[in-house]
Amino acid sequence: VALTRPEERLYIINPPPSLHPENLHTVADILCHYLQSLQLWNENQQQYEFGRKTAQTGKVRKSTSSIRLNTLQSNNWSSILKIRANAPQAGFGLIVHEILSKVRIAADLGPVLNQFLGEGIIDRKEIEELETKIRRIIEHPQLACYFREGNDIKIETDIIMPDGQRFRPDRVVFGPTATTIIDYKTGMKSDSHIKQIQNYGELLNQMGYKNIERYLVYIEDESILKV
Repeated sequence: VALTRPEERLYIINPPPSLHPENLHTVADILCHYLQSLQLWNENQQQYEFGRKTAQTGKVRKSTSSIRLNTLQSNNWSSILKIRANAPQAGFGLIVHEILSKVRIAADLGPVLNQFLGEGIIDRKEIEELETKIRRIIEHPQLACYFREGNDIKIETDIIMPDGQRFRPDRVVFGPTATTIIDYKTGMKSDSHIKQIQNYGELLNQMGYKNIERYLVYIEDESILKV
């Protein structure tokens, strides 16, 4: 949307494209693909310019009626604003959850983080912290085998019941001897989480899958609960 707003000139500043810009994952990839289609792309060139620079046109602002405020109510923010140390990082946990939804195998983590960086969802200061936390999850001894190549993996895939109800586990791994459900959670532990993942297991059992394992992964404290 921002690319449609300028009236005189448009300046675009973005990071380098990914290794596979043809996948069009980021704005940088789209611009790179466009330049390639014009046979103008040069990986050593950092600046491109199109059109001609012209003097900005002066615009006459229309006069508008104004209202004078005789009084303005205000409060001293310092007396009512309270900042709690170690507040829960709900937003951070949701970002981790979203990144995990894009990671099929452990090797995907780096490219996914770069994708989120290119899209402006995260910044460079957050990458190290995010990568460290997520690697501790996907390389955990109980979970590492479910993030390896060769598994049949379904990520956020709907289970549709005959009555039209939809259920969506975060991750289901179909192995040779077991079917494993992994569900990521933010916030505090809750009995409702256990009931939910048990329900997922029952649904898969009704579909004919046996020997079902269930794991709840709590993002904030990185604890893993086998249900």
